[in-house]
Amino acid sequence: MKKIKIKSILEKIFKKKVNINNYEIKNFSSIENPKSNSVSFCEDLSKFNKKKIKNCLIFSKISKKLTNNVIFMKVADPRYSFFKFYKSYEKLKKKKLNSFYIHKNVYIGDNVKFLDKKKIYVGKNVILKNCTIGKNCIIQDNSVIGNDGYGYFKHKNKKYKQAHFGKVIIEDNVDIGPLTNIERGHFDNTILRTNSKIDALVQIGHNCVIGKNSNICAGSILSGNVKIGDDVWVGPKSSFKEKITIGNNTIVGIGSNVLKNIDKNLVIYGNPAEKKC
Repeated sequence: MKKIKIKSILEKIFKKKVNINNYEIKNFSSIENPKSNSVSFCEDLSKFNKKKIKNCLIFSKISKKLTNNVIFMKVADPRYSFFKFYKSYEKLKKKKLNSFYIHKNVYIGDNVKFLDKKKIYVGKNVILKNCTIGKNCIIQDNSVIGNDGYGYFKHKNKKYKQAHFGKVIIEDNVDIGPLTNIERGHFDNTILRTNSKIDALVQIGHNCVIGKNSNICAGSILSGNVKIGDDVWVGPKSSFKEKITIGNNTIVGIGSNVLKNIDKNLVIYGNPAEKKC
């Protein structure tokens, strides 16, 4: 495995020489449980565990050097600096998420189109049908994209399944967690806008639209025709009645049951979910 030392990445990020004792990166760790030869970030100094370690760089809002080459490096945004560092590390390692990769057990059905094969990852046992996938997208194991939605109608005491003609449109920089189901649209398309992030075990019904930069956390259920605005945060295990709209910049608290349209810039939670602030 390729050995990577810390100095080369820091100098690439900051575009200048860095005065630090060089060491091989072997771990990424939390400040609650820091490890030797690792990189971390700190947003709350009180959580730092002062156990005996060596060779640890911690992105922080303070500058401090401890014994054994444990260094707090002052940056404007520790979390973002850590993210940039890891992305540079990942590229040097040439991990598969940086290139077109489809696991051998993926099923690709009819009407599937990749807009850019340079940065795509599709995990094990994924099923793809009736979908268009943008660039730099990640679809994790055991997810199903583009199957028919759940829709039945009754005629003369007999139930019939509605035909589906739409697709799933996945725009650029979308992440989809494992065991997630995203249904194709009935007539129009189901759409995941740019930079939306979908967690594990999420159900997205037909004709839903997920806005730009929005996050849908694990276990959430969106009935058909739900419209989620831009920059929305949906907490875990939240559920949404069909045909409702959630405004931009809204936060939906954990376990909420949303039964009506919600305006923008609100915090809601509860069952039924109501405005809290």
